[in-house]
Amino acid sequence: MHQSILRTLQLGLKNLMLHKLRSTLATLGIVLGVGSVIVMLAVGEAARFEAVQQIKQLGAVNIIVRSVKPAKEAQGRSMTGQVLRYGLTVADLDRIVSTIPTVVSATPIRESRQEVRYADQKVEARLVAVTPNFLDLNGLKMHRGRFPNELDNERFDNVAVLAADTAETLFPVDDPIGRSVLIGGQQFYRVVGVTQRRAPSAGIGSSLAAQDYNRDVYIPFATDRVRFGKVLVYERAGTFETEELEISQITVLVDQTEHVRKTAEIIAGLIDQFHKEK
Repeated sequence: MHQSILRTLQLGLKNLMLHKLRSTLATLGIVLGVGSVIVMLAVGEAARFEAVQQIKQLGAVNIIVRSVKPAKEAQGRSMTGQVLRYGLTVADLDRIVSTIPTVVSATPIRESRQEVRYADQKVEARLVAVTPNFLDLNGLKMHRGRFPNELDNERFDNVAVLAADTAETLFPVDDPIGRSVLIGGQQFYRVVGVTQRRAPSAGIGSSLAAQDYNRDVYIPFATDRVRFGKVLVYERAGTFETEELEISQITVLVDQTEHVRKTAEIIAGLIDQFHKEK
């Protein structure tokens, strides 16, 4: 038996040596075939991992409720005088937190486009008014400094956190921490932190397009309400537009993944009761 196996191996090796080109091509084919399968599996796994990471960033137990600006044909019905009124309110936030038992917490934000300046540098940024739990619920991390806290909100402090690209644009050389930036041409805000760079996430901005978190500026929610008020004024094409918007978005944290869909339905019904416009 042993000699038979040895004899078979000898014949096989001899046959390979007699047909070197054919043997080389066969070996190359096996190597390339196995390598291609490994590469395809690796690409598929990488795509799956990226998708899972994006879902984790959004939060598997998060529900995002957005204020949507009315279409132009519907704006006339939503305007009182020359002010366009729409969107979520602080009362909506209170009702969601206090009446739905599956809701653990909720964080509001209000967005506006504002010019942010430091010395000769300026950037058109998304100004985001936030509460302290916004950082965790939206998967953001601090690169330096700190995020606005409860004390900042209680005192209506003029403090700001810059996103990565905003910080680089305004402070290409200087350290931004402790410096003051001018927001909206109205008030100076002391920079207390800079967030880490983060890949854009789809569906979390003012539209369904990917939201670039790297060009944001974050200030305390209460400070925004006091400094800018309910009515926001924008200049577009030489004309001024005014909008009354209390809350742009509410991110709701649900206690269990199984309760997310049902909680979303309850929230939708709750909001519809107090908003005649869709």
